[in-house]
Amino acid sequence: MTTEEPRQQDQQSRAWVYSRRGPPGAVLALETTRAAPTLPPPNAGAEEWILVRVAFAGLNVGAVWQMLLLPAWLRAPTPGEAGPGSATGGGGHGNATTTTAAAAAAAAAAASVPSRFRKGDKILAMVPASLALSTGTGALATTVALPARCAVAKPAATSLADGAACLLAGMTARLLVAAAGLPLDQHGGRDGGRGQDPPRRVLVNGASGGVGCLVVQMVRRAVGDAGRVVAVCSGRNAELVRSLGADEVIDYTLYKDAPGLAAHLATRFPSSSSSSSSSSSSSSSSSSGPPLSAVIDTLGFQPLYLASASFLAPSGVYASVGIKPPRFALPDFLVAVARMKLNEWWPTARWLGGVGRPWRAVAMLSPSLQDRRDVVDLLAAAADDDDSRPRLRIVRDSVWPFEEAVAAYEKLARGHARGKILVKVDPLVGDDEC
Repeated sequence: MTTEEPRQQDQQSRAWVYSRRGPPGAVLALETTRAAPTLPPPNAGAEEWILVRVAFAGLNVGAVWQMLLLPAWLRAPTPGEAGPGSATGGGGHGNATTTTAAAAAAAAAAASVPSRFRKGDKILAMVPASLALSTGTGALATTVALPARCAVAKPAATSLADGAACLLAGMTARLLVAAAGLPLDQHGGRDGGRGQDPPRRVLVNGASGGVGCLVVQMVRRAVGDAGRVVAVCSGRNAELVRSLGADEVIDYTLYKDAPGLAAHLATRFPSSSSSSSSSSSSSSSSSSGPPLSAVIDTLGFQPLYLASASFLAPSGVYASVGIKPPRFALPDFLVAVARMKLNEWWPTARWLGGVGRPWRAVAMLSPSLQDRRDVVDLLAAAADDDDSRPRLRIVRDSVWPFEEAVAAYEKLARGHARGKILVKVDPLVGDDEC
């Protein structure tokens, strides 16, 4: 699909908007007669902007928190509306979009900057929290105006839906892998595990989620054939994560709670000098082996980190997306933030009351153009001549019609998604259309 011949309805835009705090089902509303944005926008400055016709939007849990927690005075009104209580773009924080781009040459010329895109280009874009909060822009709209720095060209063989699923999740996964001390080349590729002595053993918690599915694949490339990837997910998703590269799957549903899972990990991967040489990375899941080299927690389970000294090697790092509050509520969120700061600032030494292992959190509030390019490179064919497969396989939990975006958000908020949850904004685009 291109935008060489604008459609009649392009003069208007449909958008999911909200103007007060609350859960998605209570605050989101579909506006069907909103004027479509135009270029250049007010206060565009000396930078290229593009007008985007959205095909798919990938939902992210950060948007749920934004709707629940941020008062209206912290958010800019949606473009075209003014005054207190005006609606802001539904979806906002972190919503990745896969789109076709409309012409931006006029705006680029007005700003005296070179144009990166032409009318009809197919792109992948992400609306970061910094842009959403300052402009009221969100991804759940049929037409969106945004800075060109938020977008990258879509690889020809990548479907629009897969592109929508990859940007924020992929950038987060890449940061987690780097925070865990695993190797990344300049394109986000891996060294295949060559030169690793001893082989790395990496645990991925939440391995079947939107971020977890990508982390498993990235870690597989990082540790190579000699390393071991241990995935934590429900038993029903075991075959999925194995197909993504996991050597071993631990079904968390077999344990009562996070401390119960941690106790199992302490038995399976005891962190003691006596066990470090007792088994190789090829040991079976029923025997104990060396401690883990790193833990990547895509869910943010604080009890697992507090027990990590029992299964994570002294030189290992616990990389996490933060701390998961027990409920979508402001008091729980504030407690989680305080605990995150303690994890970061408090000494790790056990004699000082520390956990004994370093905790590294990642955030993706305002990613760069290069961050986006690094992830998109992974969607392209591998550089190896003997391997034409994409470096990343995108797993979709579900694709929802635009009119059912609230139901999609409610599914996201319940947790346990198997891959990414997508909203099809343009009904004329096929689920696998490139």
